[in-house]
Amino acid sequence: VGAAFGYTITSDGGAGSVTGAGTVASADQAVAGIDVAALPDGTLTLALTLTDPAGNAAPAVSDTVAKDTALPGATVATAAADPTNASPIVFSIVFSEPMTGAALTAGALTVTNGTAANLTTADAITYTVEVTPAADGPVSLEVPAGAAQSAAFNPNAASNLASVTHDATAPAGHGVAWTTDPVNAGNMMAAGFGLSAAEVGAAYGYTITSDGGAGSVTGAG
Repeated sequence: VGAAFGYTITSDGGAGSVTGAGTVASADQAVAGIDVAALPDGTLTLALTLTDPAGNAAPAVSDTVAKDTALPGATVATAAADPTNASPIVFSIVFSEPMTGAALTAGALTVTNGTAANLTTADAITYTVEVTPAADGPVSLEVPAGAAQSAAFNPNAASNLASVTHDATAPAGHGVAWTTDPVNAGNMMAAGFGLSAAEVGAAYGYTITSDGGAGSVTGAG
């Protein structure tokens, strides 16, 4: 008690140091409020010296601690076709580092037009989650800021928004009619038909048969 102390804090992540000094008021004393924001992330080394009132200096003692202030990133994606009639739709979430400080949960995700469930991971970095659409239309998933924390207890930054269109409704209300009527010797090599009120972008397939005998003609578009 009564000895003077001095300290130096450095980082193996780059140049710079933080220094300070004081007087020992009790054998077990806490020193707080030290600003190490200017030091780069990495391993911080604290070197402490004590000098008693008679001027005797003790050998320096030290300790280390990790400094990690980077906010983990997150990327959301899906391999589902767009549009898709799949239900549930599987999305992937990839963080830039393990999220072991506070685990990610399905309830923390932001979902539009659906419900997230069955969130799984083997390494706390790459996750898969199933989103069951509520209705036809865009289904989107986002990891909001602060949904999970890294080992250093840094909250994640918000992810991108991944979206896919869900369409589980079959085309309806369309019709078909021959455009070559009748089919005769002059047009039988180039017969045709027309669609009406068809869903634009839908694939079609056709089969043409004759009540005059066996055989068929098929095609698609």
